Amino acid sequence: MPKVPKNSYERDDGDNDDDGCDGDDSGDEEDGDDGNDLDLELSLRLPLQKKFFRRPLPGENTPLQQQFLFYMAQVPLENKVPPQQFYLHSLPSEESTSTPISPSDPHPLSSQPQPQSLQLQPQPLQPQPQPEPPIPHPSTSSCNTSQSLKPSRKRRSSQESPSTHPSSSEQRQQKPNISRRPRIKPKDTAIEPPYPWSTANRAVVHDLKYLQQNQILTITGDVKCSQCQKQYKIEYDLVTKFDEIASFIEKNKDTLHDRAPSSWTNPNLPNCKFCGQESCMRPVIPPEDEDDDYKNINWLFLLLGQMIGCLGLKHLKYFCTYTNNHRTAAKDRLVYLTYLSLCKQLQPSTELFHR
Repeated sequence: MPKVPKNSYERDDGDNDDDGCDGDDSGDEEDGDDGNDLDLELSLRLPLQKKFFRRPLPGENTPLQQQFLFYMAQVPLENKVPPQQFYLHSLPSEESTSTPISPSDPHPLSSQPQPQSLQLQPQPLQPQPQPEPPIPHPSTSSCNTSQSLKPSRKRRSSQESPSTHPSSSEQRQQKPNISRRPRIKPKDTAIEPPYPWSTANRAVVHDLKYLQQNQILTITGDVKCSQCQKQYKIEYDLVTKFDEIASFIEKNKDTLHDRAPSSWTNPNLPNCKFCGQESCMRPVIPPEDEDDDYKNINWLFLLLGQMIGCLGLKHLKYFCTYTNNHRTAAKDRLVYLTYLSLCKQLQPSTELFHR
């Protein structure tokens, strides 16, 4: 008698050992060919299948599928129907012929009347009608056509040679930056000194030792009244005025932070001796439009009178260009650099005037 496949879904614990089964097929071999014992065993297993049912794992068969496969093994090969045809085709009529199970095949229920097996006849599949595609709305169809007419953006493939697309460095060389202002190059030509304390170089004065040896101790300059438009000369003592500026820098250099104080950017101008107007005498400075006249600026006179703040940005940048100072800065920084550079020209060996 063929073995009945044991249900792999019943729980294997000690409470279910009444029928003599411990998880293997040894009990089935001892039963022999007795059909009554097999019926008893099946009747005992059926309640366990319902009570201790668990979800099948992937690739395993359910208890119903195991019973189906067991009984299908007893059907002759010529009467078997593939599962696909069994589920896809309808059942045949009652008039269809049936073939009984051969008596040579052992069956556990041979004593009971065997049901006649139905011979399934395959029927051709009928094609199912496919639904018609929906008719697009005219407004949506116009939008789709407009989108389809747009040229698709092509991605750059890795096979394209880099020569077709120039690099960023090549583009910079091909397209010069027009917005950048041309850099002012200092002129190397020597000039005739406009004042006795000036040198042949632009924006450079003699040092204090040279001036004392040549008895140049008084510095003069032209001023003009902004009220009555009168113009005259003013004199400053070289040593006295220079000591005032040097002592001020020595006391306040750490707190200035490379910025000129308000007394340097907005200086107190002298009073007019003709009209009596206060703080109206401004130094005579060439206009900012006349670049050729910048060489005539009286730098030492403006330093001693602390009137460098009266200069414009172009004048200050001109001075920084010829004294190797950074010319791109705010006015208070340019004024501070001008004061410090002129003091350094007078006393080059003093570390106080070094940045």
